[in-house]
Formats: sequence, structure tokens, C-alpha cells
Amino acid sequence: MKKHIVFIVNDYLPYPSANGICVSNIVEVLKNKYEVTILCQITHCNQSKMETIEDTLIFRCSTKEKIARTTAKNRLSLRCVQVKKYLKDIFSFKSIDKNLTDEFLYSLEEISTLKKIDYIIPVCFPFESIVAAIEFSKTTKSRVIPLLFDKFAVSNTRHRNKINKFVKFKANQRLEIKAFEYCEHIISSLDWKNYLDSIDSDSFEKSYIQVPTLVPNFVQLRQSLEKTELVSIIFAGNVSNSMRPIDRISEILLEYNNHYSNIKFNFYGNGDNISSLKKVKKKFKENIHIFSSITLEELRQKYIDADILCSIGNVDVSQTPSKIFEYISTGKPILHFYRKKEDPVIKLLSNYEHSMCINQNDDLDVQIRKLHEFSIRNHSRLSFDEIRNTYFDATPQYAVKKIEEIILKGDISK
Repeated sequence: MKKHIVFIVNDYLPYPSANGICVSNIVEVLKNKYEVTILCQITHCNQSKMETIEDTLIFRCSTKEKIARTTAKNRLSLRCVQVKKYLKDIFSFKSIDKNLTDEFLYSLEEISTLKKIDYIIPVCFPFESIVAAIEFSKTTKSRVIPLLFDKFAVSNTRHRNKINKFVKFKANQRLEIKAFEYCEHIISSLDWKNYLDSIDSDSFEKSYIQVPTLVPNFVQLRQSLEKTELVSIIFAGNVSNSMRPIDRISEILLEYNNHYSNIKFNFYGNGDNISSLKKVKKKFKENIHIFSSITLEELRQKYIDADILCSIGNVDVSQTPSKIFEYISTGKPILHFYRKKEDPVIKLLSNYEHSMCINQNDDLDVQIRKLHEFSIRNHSRLSFDEIRNTYFDATPQYAVKKIEEIILKGDISK
């Protein structure tokens, strides 16, 4: 009989978060050998509690706050929900949402009535998934294997502001270490390595992977659209002042279109920082296109249809964005706008032949010249085999190998 693994992640298919994409890639490899269930939150108000997608059971839960967000009828209603959540996060003792923890815990209990849970793999973000998984395992024989992508105690965005992060750091770190010690073995992205190595604890083992989004899905899609006179550049993701501002990119696009008319910039996503791009669109309607979020399947086809994939550097350069490995998977040209020289994407792309990194702090004329040179360059598409050999630790197969090593070790020690 197949062992039952439950992943806990914030947002999953068909509208996954970055972590949801990572999990879906891993599940594609695991599901032939294990029975897999996904526990996540609802992302749209019309989603069902239980649904099967790609032969995997998805079990959704939601807090009152999440329901209020997804059902908000206007911006004012949504803003009220956001402010209430902000204040709650500020005045709590730890950066943990007890309501979300409880919802995950109740859901695990419901899932276990359908089939015994052998392993729980909670994905951080959110850290509440780890807390709930451990609480559930205390009364069952389920083993917990945390899969860490986003930071918690040292996160620069989770705690709302620097003061709140500083005040709660010790309490959050104690919670973190206690959780890791209970689990005995954790898997994390390489972004965690320096922090985990600094923790004085030998009671849990660590395995490291890159972000597992290097997949060959793109070569299975239909071929690109016929070439037009415009070079199609696509960016997909959320933008915000605190995480990924797009103001400077908007300035570059505005100035570029004042000189040249050979590119079409397609934006897919949302956030509180799109207004600057919308101003550029008003002036260059044929060259700037803005769309809301779309499904993962649709987005992957957009990658194939594009000529160049655009990456915008995060404010927090302590974490590697998973999207860059999705881009690399396509073998297509990648244009990266970075804010700091410590940006990890710069090093990653140094091994990727068809890439260009542009410093957002450079002189505008320099940026325009580099963008134009890259846009008119004749790029051939890199093969996936060549890419996989370079970035082997970013494949879901590598992540699954680490998961199965832990499972096997636990089975032997029984």
C-alpha cells in the first residue's frame, strides 16, 4: 500500500503561489510512488473545499480573514481587512496567526479520517503549516519533514516592519528552533544555509536544495506564435513598494519607447505598485500591456510565446526568487533588472548564456542602450539537457531524492 504524504502550502493550483509551483513540481515526481494530498488555503471565493487536479486531492481551508479578503466587494472593504490584519500582526506576541494554525490542524484531522497520514511536509511560507503539522503529529505517528523556502524569524517582509521584526525576533527564533528540533530533519533552499549554520543546535539534520522549479514542461507545449515585428517581453509576478517595486522599470520603458518602438512589454500580475506602469501604458498603448494573474498552465504558454523573459530583482536579496528557475527552464533569453549587487540572480545567470543583467541604479542612457542591444540580438534556444546539467539541484527530482532519503532513514530506524 502506498504511503500517504500531505503537503501544506499557502496557495496551490490552479492559482499557485511561488511555493505552490515548487510543490506541484515535486508532486508530479512523487505521486507515482506515494499517495499525495495537498492542504492549502482558498485563493478565490468560488473554490470548493475538496477538488482533484492532475490526479492529486486538494483540500482547502480558510480563516475568517481570508474569506473576508476573497469576498471583498470593493477596495475600501479590502483595505479595511488589510488594516485589521496588519494591526493584529503588529500586536501579537509572535509572528504567527493562531487562526490559520488552527484551520490547518482541523483540516489535517479531517484528511486523516479519509486516509491515515504517514508524512506531513509543511512548506514555509507559511510557518503556521509547520506549527500545525507538529501539533497534529503529537497524537499520531505522522512524521513531519519541513520544506523551507521563505524565511521566518529573519524574514524582511513577514513581520510588517523592521521594528516589529526586531521586537519579536527572539520569540520567533525560539519557536523556529523548537520546531526544527522536534522534526529531527529539515530540507531547505540554499538561501537558509548561512542562517541555519549560525544556529547552535545539533539536534536536527539539514539537507539543502535549490528552488525546484527547473522542469521541462515548456518543451511539451505548442510552439511559439509566428514572429512579429515587435519583440515580445514578458514579466509575471506581483509588484509592491516593499517587495518588488516597478517604478524604475516604468521609467526605463517610458524612455526606451521615446527612442525605439521595437518591443512589446506584457505584464501579468498585480500588486500595489502597478500605477507607474499604467502611466506608461497611457502614452504607449501598443507597446505596454497589463493583465491580471492567470493560471499556471496559461502562464507557461505565455512564456513560450514571448521572445524575452523579464525578471525584476527583489528588495530582499537574501532569498532567490523561484521564478528565475522557471525562466531558465525555457531556454529563452532572460533580462534581469537588479537593485543590489548582492542579488543572487546575478550569480545564477552568470552560467546562463542568453542573459543580460541591468543595474536599476545605472544611468538611464546606459540602461536604454543595454536593453536595445539585448532586444535585437539573435538568440538561439538552449536545450533543457544542457540547462539541467548546470542547475541539477534545482530540479524536482533532486528535491524528491532528498525527501526519500529522509523517509528511508526513518523507516530503517524503526
